[in-house]
Amino acid sequence: MELSRFYCNPITKPDVSLDPSQGHHLACVMRLKAGEKVELFDGSGGLAEAQIKSAGTNKVVLQVEEIQTVPK
Repeated sequence: MELSRFYCNPITKPDVSLDPSQGHHLACVMRLKAGEKVELFDGSGGLAEAQIKSAGTNKVVLQVEEIQTVPK
């Protein structure tokens, strides 16, 4: 199963918050919940797998599990 992808810059460990528009899409449009996994990208070759810690209408917090750099 493919993971849903969201833009997040910068991607840092251990936790990141999505910007409001990305967080709204995750929580309200896609209706993803805490515990589900997603994929993050930063637009500069960074890619990460993360687990949703909390998904509210105003803030989404993700626990970054693994960060990779994709060669251009």
